[in-house]
Amino acid sequence: MREIYPGHEEELRRLTEIRERSHAWEYGRLVGPWNGFGPHWAFMAVFWGLLIWGAVSLFRLASRPSAATGAKSEQPALAILKRRCTRGEVGREQFEATQKELR
Repeated sequence: MREIYPGHEEELRRLTEIRERSHAWEYGRLVGPWNGFGPHWAFMAVFWGLLIWGAVSLFRLASRPSAATGAKSEQPALAILKRRCTRGEVGREQFEATQKELR
């Protein structure tokens, strides 16, 4: 260490003393509730859970039929056609022809 940081021997000595006196240092690394096996796993689980939930939500939103394709407008039109046929406003032949066009 002294060869890497020439001129900083006093600072390195002071840091080494602090490290040796500290109970938080073990096996050359800092240990404690926020290091090692602390609550980091919970934060990572929440992060990955939110990331996966967001990806699934975006996929569902993208795979939903939109009004631009006309998929939503077909069902109400077919329901209106069926109601008009039951009331007698539309004949059977016209109903079947219009139904074929809608599908």
